[in-house]
Amino acid sequence: MKVAVRWAVPVVLAMVSSGCVLAPGQSVNPPNAFFRDDADVQVLPISSKLMAQLQAADQAAAQVPSELLAHKPADYRVGSGDILNVTIWNQPELMLTGTTSTNPEQAGRVVRPDGTIFYPFAGVVKVTGLTLDEVRSTLTQRLTKVLQSPQLDVSVSRYGSQKVYLGGAFRRSQPLEITTVPLSLTEAIGRGEVSTTDADLSGLILKRDGVTYPINIETLGLDSSSASRIYLKHNDELYIPYNDRRKVYLMGELQQQRALAFKTTGISLADALSSAGGLRQETSKSEAVYVIRDTSPAGRPGAVTTIFTLDSDSPTALALSASFQLKPSDVVYVGTAQISRWNRFLSQLFPSASLVNQAQNIRNDN
Repeated sequence: MKVAVRWAVPVVLAMVSSGCVLAPGQSVNPPNAFFRDDADVQVLPISSKLMAQLQAADQAAAQVPSELLAHKPADYRVGSGDILNVTIWNQPELMLTGTTSTNPEQAGRVVRPDGTIFYPFAGVVKVTGLTLDEVRSTLTQRLTKVLQSPQLDVSVSRYGSQKVYLGGAFRRSQPLEITTVPLSLTEAIGRGEVSTTDADLSGLILKRDGVTYPINIETLGLDSSSASRIYLKHNDELYIPYNDRRKVYLMGELQQQRALAFKTTGISLADALSSAGGLRQETSKSEAVYVIRDTSPAGRPGAVTTIFTLDSDSPTALALSASFQLKPSDVVYVGTAQISRWNRFLSQLFPSASLVNQAQNIRNDN
């Protein structure tokens, strides 16, 4: 029984000295479990000035990078996998196949992996990297040796050399072909068959030449001039995440602790608190409403954490919380009132103290 006494006393002392319970007068901090050990943490009170700064930052982030707008599509250049259709006027015997098939692979010339095609009387012709006008000029020059003033027309019957790849919430999994008609971002999203109810258009990613460009289509709008002036090129990758990842986490002294999903453009702090039934009036600390957000630079998740604080008792709190927009993965945490912490400490202390007394009585009896 002496073992029980020696074990029980340290338990009570550990409870008293640990940070798990606080006496009245001590401050409440957000739980350290939200942060990496090496994370930089900054605390910013929510104010009208901060709101203006955040809105300006969001507007700046929503701007399309200038290098994307600077890309202007040039004339289409033939590549391996394309199928060319060559027509020579008044020379039916040189119509390529002698067949009435409508299959492009049978009615045209497939550009081989080495970048060449074969054409009667012209021989093997290198066509990759050439525009259609340049292919026509090259064939005309070759055929002039056997034909008098040949009149040629060259077109692409099937495109297969230049593609844009789709991922995420696109319903279409096949790549989009780039053709003689420039492919804009707006058209690509339309052809990729995106469901606006399932896709998070604010998180669209364009990967080009090893560089990742985030584009907020919700802010820009599919019909905006900026989106329609972004032209895609070969090997571009488009990724749209599903909106089931758009959640904020409501924790602490709320009527309901929950993960709140939202599929709209955004959700305000006031709406999030209301969806949780509001603060627990008897246990919450009204001036300790925290929004914990990972504000790390790209490629370093968890490196920088920003804590936005709000005193819900302040006269401007309602207006500020209604305007403060939450972002996916934000954690809303409401601190505990000091008296509630003290009451919880006592509720933990008294049963343990009773256990110690019982153990001491047993020891004395022995």
